Amino acid sequence: TKRIQRMEEELGCTLLHRRKRGVTFTAAGERMLTYCREMLHMEQELREDLNRSKGVVGGSLSILCSNSYSYYRLPMALKQYRARCPQVRVQVTVGRSAALYQQFLRREDCVAILRGEWAWGDGRAALASEPLCLVCSRENESRPLRDYPYISHATDDRAAISQVERWAAERELPIYNAGLVVNHISCCRELVRLGLGWSILPRTSVNGFDGTVQNLYFLDGEPLRRGTFLLYHSAYYALEQVRLFAKTLQETDRHLDA
Repeated sequence: TKRIQRMEEELGCTLLHRRKRGVTFTAAGERMLTYCREMLHMEQELREDLNRSKGVVGGSLSILCSNSYSYYRLPMALKQYRARCPQVRVQVTVGRSAALYQQFLRREDCVAILRGEWAWGDGRAALASEPLCLVCSRENESRPLRDYPYISHATDDRAAISQVERWAAERELPIYNAGLVVNHISCCRELVRLGLGWSILPRTSVNGFDGTVQNLYFLDGEPLRRGTFLLYHSAYYALEQVRLFAKTLQETDRHLDA
């Protein structure tokens, strides 16, 4: 706080609005923030250039990653990446894809690993595409789905939601009045295991599940799948540590899918 106050005194303007509910930038603060981001980017490029001249891949790498991907795939990719680039400082932020996408638009992070399709106009690469599966407990394996509750879990993957709705409509299954609604896949999976209902979950989240797991198909034979994409800013992709991470991530994905 004291540093900001000294900056305001030196610049002769107010940078922050301070209120009981929090702090927001003034118009001058927003302009200064833009310059600060550019300076940080220039510093990162300088460090990258100096490391390259010494034959070392260094610098920093900031990653935004969706919840489920961070549990099941990112750790293996980071293990491989750290073996290749031990000098790179890596920062990972995990969360829901929709919130991470809004953060990514501010251009403060190098890459984003997000579930589903997003209106992104810069660099992107397709990662894992996995089946959506019907999941139920062993005791409910032969029980008609309409005879017990559907358990809904929160997701911001609109493409996956649309597929589930179409599949259910084709079979006239009532999923809109779900008997249970939870905000996390792991909780949903455990409720299903205990026989409280059935659900539709991505394949990676049910590996080792003690129950019944079936890939789903539309009536025309097309499978239900959800995709994951690596998004990046071209300016950051010019940095070697970012390009190597993207390469490592894609290699690890192919290995896990083999």
